[in-house]
Amino acid sequence: MILFFKMKRKYLVFVSLLFLCLIVLLLSNFNNESVKESIFKKNTALNKKSAYSFLIVKNKSRLIKTIKYSNAVNENIEDVYFDVSGELIFGEKDPCEGCSFKEDQLLFRVNNKEILTDLIQGKKILYNSISEISSQVEDKHPKEINKWNDFLNSIKPTSLLSVLPSFSSEREKELFDANGVITFYNDVMLSEKQIEKYFYLAPYDGYFIKTYTRKSKNIKTRELVASISKNNDLITRFSISKNEFELAPKNITFYNDEKKEIGKGVLKESKENLNTNSMDVCYLIDEKVNNLISLNSRVAVEFISTQNCCILSPKLINGNNVKVLDGKKITFRKVVLLGSNSKGLIVKGLLNGEKIILL
Repeated sequence: MILFFKMKRKYLVFVSLLFLCLIVLLLSNFNNESVKESIFKKNTALNKKSAYSFLIVKNKSRLIKTIKYSNAVNENIEDVYFDVSGELIFGEKDPCEGCSFKEDQLLFRVNNKEILTDLIQGKKILYNSISEISSQVEDKHPKEINKWNDFLNSIKPTSLLSVLPSFSSEREKELFDANGVITFYNDVMLSEKQIEKYFYLAPYDGYFIKTYTRKSKNIKTRELVASISKNNDLITRFSISKNEFELAPKNITFYNDEKKEIGKGVLKESKENLNTNSMDVCYLIDEKVNNLISLNSRVAVEFISTQNCCILSPKLINGNNVKVLDGKKITFRKVVLLGSNSKGLIVKGLLNGEKIILL
């Protein structure tokens, strides 16, 4: 009995020791796993931290040149038409698009032989009526003979009648009136007034924009014949920022696509566009280099603005987007390309202090 109890006691001690060993072993393994997990997390964090480097954004105020394009247009176009009908006859030269003309140059006329014949006949009668009394003028009014000779020489079939010389006295007027000169003169003036409807003289120095009919065609009353404009009525319009407007000069230079100077302009008008928060400007093209600017010509103007921007390597920009670190997240920031120089691309849209992830 005593031996049994001694054996049972040894067994319990052995089981207890074995249990303690198991507990120690389990605790040891648990601690090892915790350490391993801790080390893994630490290494992972280190790896993440060292996976990329940063570039800190430092914006700077810079003067930026921007090329803007527009077309030369004309908003003061005059239509040519007649208040009579008949055969259209071109003037001194064909009215081709872009061809220039001088003020008072005959551009078009409508053929009317009957009215022209009456006008020419009326001028002959006037001329003869003055010639018949020229000897009397020289006898009775010798000081006035020169002005009447000058007037006689100015009477021509294809020229408008000059103003009738003024009379120096009532006796002189009675002499001319008695021979019908005043009546004949008024008749010719009335005929010329009527025949004016059959001629179109250039109202100014200008050029043809377009011709809508052909020579010798019978036109209808008020049928559109051509469109003309003054030489210096070409303008160009741009929409620019308020900052660009503040720095824009009143006199500008126009360039073509090859960046060659083709003309100069002066500011004609400007207006704030409340919808776009910008400025709508209009420049008058007042000088052309070798006539390189014509209607609808494409022109370029260089504008300057002050921009808060930075310079980046082209490698950091992918489709106008830059990869930045926003807190603990990687995100993309959209930038606006303003230009370039020897150091890289000039962009705006990034905040001072932002971290750009270097690729």
